[in-house]
Amino acid sequence: MSVDSLTQQNQQSFARVWGLRGLDADALKPEERHLLRGMQAHRALYPLWDRLNHLDAGAPVIGSMNPIAHTIMHAILEAQIEDADPSEVNAALEDLMQAGFSRNEALHVLGSMLALELGEVVSSNESYNDARYRGRIALIRQQLKNPEDVESRLRKMGRNERCLCGSGKKFKKCCLDHLPVDLKRSTWAFVLNSDFLYAVPSFMAQGGEDELFVLLQSLSAVVQTLEQMGDEEGAWHALEDMLELGKDDEAAVEDVCQDIVDFALNHYDFAERALAILDQSHPYGLESNDAVQLTWDLDRADLLARAGRVEESAAIYQQALERWQNGNSDVREILMNRWDLWKSDWQPQ
Repeated sequence: MSVDSLTQQNQQSFARVWGLRGLDADALKPEERHLLRGMQAHRALYPLWDRLNHLDAGAPVIGSMNPIAHTIMHAILEAQIEDADPSEVNAALEDLMQAGFSRNEALHVLGSMLALELGEVVSSNESYNDARYRGRIALIRQQLKNPEDVESRLRKMGRNERCLCGSGKKFKKCCLDHLPVDLKRSTWAFVLNSDFLYAVPSFMAQGGEDELFVLLQSLSAVVQTLEQMGDEEGAWHALEDMLELGKDDEAAVEDVCQDIVDFALNHYDFAERALAILDQSHPYGLESNDAVQLTWDLDRADLLARAGRVEESAAIYQQALERWQNGNSDVREILMNRWDLWKSDWQPQ
């Protein structure tokens, strides 16, 4: 089976299982239950799962992350946890959470060991090494309890000695490049990056993935991915999801509204919908900064023009020109630059 056909099959399976999320867990087959838990692990990916049936074959990639592959790792770990096999996974999960990791962060640490094992099986065409997988997870537990001891033992290991993980292989061909594991929480946080900026890296490293602005940051990456994949409707629904999540935070509403404006200015079919959202959600007239308020007014004017309401758009510009005729020079410069652009797009030559 080709990679493309396998990816398409995965997307189809994901879409089917996502449609089962309203059912009681007991009504699901074990593999469906595990996959659904994986899909529900990250709130930021919900708009992507909603649109799987609308995307062309080929795995969506968000930054450097393949969300389908990431979720499959979650699903495998959920099965191992439910079956308590290997038992080291359950014990390590508990240890990591007691050390302050969120459940998802802990699963990401364990998933790195699972991905490492599966990667070695594929790349080296060797059999799955259960002892190696269990041993690496056991070493994570030991590192949590006594990091100095584990790091000292690893430093003293000869390259040709038998690896600490119990695989039976030489250290240089096993865990030399993979242990010790970086056990800083920020390393394992689920944050997706995009061209939008809702949270600076230092804040993202401190906050959990469900903190509002960290979640909005990740959702904005999903918006960007859906847009790049040609699913503008899906990107729009993700923006609406962001607005709903941030509706009780004025700064979040303003940030999302700006992204809605930028999206609709690039996709004219959404201009009317963007205007309706701004009329309902954005606190026009409450800006203390003249330049910011003017920018919002002109954004609205540009949306009106893209919605075919050119006369209304021109009226907003004329009002602004009259108001700022002898006003602040910086504000007037912003206005004149925007006005020149408007005329080149909408004024008959």
